Amino acid sequence: MDRGPATGRSAGSGSVLYVVPTLGHRTEYLAQCLDSLQSQDHPHLTVVLVTPSAADHVRAEAASRGLHWVQQRGSGISGAVNQGWLAHGRNHEFWAWLGDDDTLTPGSTRRAVARLEAEPRASMVYGRCRYVDAEGRTLHVVRPTGAASRLMRWGPNLVPQPGSVARGEAVLRAGLLDEQLRYAMDLDLFLRLQDVGPVRYLPEVLATFRWHAASTTIVSSAASEVEARAVRVRTWTGRRSVGRAAEPLATLAGRALHKLQRASGDSLH
Repeated sequence: MDRGPATGRSAGSGSVLYVVPTLGHRTEYLAQCLDSLQSQDHPHLTVVLVTPSAADHVRAEAASRGLHWVQQRGSGISGAVNQGWLAHGRNHEFWAWLGDDDTLTPGSTRRAVARLEAEPRASMVYGRCRYVDAEGRTLHVVRPTGAASRLMRWGPNLVPQPGSVARGEAVLRAGLLDEQLRYAMDLDLFLRLQDVGPVRYLPEVLATFRWHAASTTIVSSAASEVEARAVRVRTWTGRRSVGRAAEPLATLAGRALHKLQRASGDSLH
């Protein structure tokens, strides 16, 4: 799906590239993911699937939907996303990616882009995220607030990746996703984007994150936490003493915010 670049555009209509990296193992979830992208009320949205060559059924699915397809070189989510961005990002102002088991809420892209267009210096926007189980039933809604982006350099990362949208130019200046990382590549990019321009919060549910047994977030939670801390520490160059002092306080604040955002997450909005 390629609705072309924006001309004489209205608010929130800047061109967007969404990359969906997938191995093609979860066809039902992938279909829901693509449905959510193709139903966006955004006039200039391009969707690119990046898959290994063996995933012929995904290539066929992309063709049947009129979507772009890129054969993945190497392995790993970060490499797949970077490959999709570099292959199709030149004519798109805003870049994003979405896991093949996650979905966007109706109007998500338009609202996120409008927020970025309202503040040209902003490098990225993120919002609330609805957590659902394997069958799509709502578990809770996380409401990270603007405090999450201020805490993520020193404590836990509470910024949802699903639904976040970045300015493509800012991603290139920040240096794309780190392909050596397996779990905390989103946090790493968020921190580098923060050095390029403000990371802003939109108090609306932009996406759903599927909490299921095969999710990397669940299967590798311990390894993810270790990698995330290593990512944070390496950004403390020239301010390690500040980092060591701020980390325990930020961790406590992050835990409190995590409990608060879930406690207030009964509403779907």
